[in-house]
Amino acid sequence: WNSRDPALRQVCRVSLPTQVFQINEPIFFGVPVVLNPVLMVPYILNALLLTAGTYLLMSAGLIARPVVNIPWTTPPVIGHYLATGGDWRAAVWGAFSLGLAMLVYLPFARALERRRLAASADTAMDLSEYLRVTTGLHAAVFHEDMTLIERDRAAAYFADKEFGSPVLICSEIGSEG
Repeated sequence: WNSRDPALRQVCRVSLPTQVFQINEPIFFGVPVVLNPVLMVPYILNALLLTAGTYLLMSAGLIARPVVNIPWTTPPVIGHYLATGGDWRAAVWGAFSLGLAMLVYLPFARALERRRLAASADTAMDLSEYLRVTTGLHAAVFHEDMTLIERDRAAAYFADKEFGSPVLICSEIGSEG
């Protein structure tokens, strides 16, 4: 919602109305979550965690078992309440599970955001300039728009322990070699 990456921010804002009704395709294919190794971990972890939590709560009798089949587009907290025949504790679990799922996703979403922001030469150059202006630190920069000689010079500047830079900023593509 408040990502520093404009593309992620727009996908999240545009898909919010559909998320309320459990229509997840805009997020799944817009971010994307599908086939994304960074977001695959929380996706699977949430499925296991929330399913196991719901099973344990129902087995212990703390929330009622579903008694009616409701439409899949029913908003989550309301859906929990209706499916269990009006058990308010199930609605509380539904609200708690939404918060828990967000907490599980948060560090992975931040990691994805950092990867996307560092993916371009412009971001690497902007970050280098920001460090120079705010701290006086001259950072070596390594990105895909550099020639082979420029990349070698940046690497040598970073490797020089006496007069070199203590920081090397790389774009995702520039750091592959």
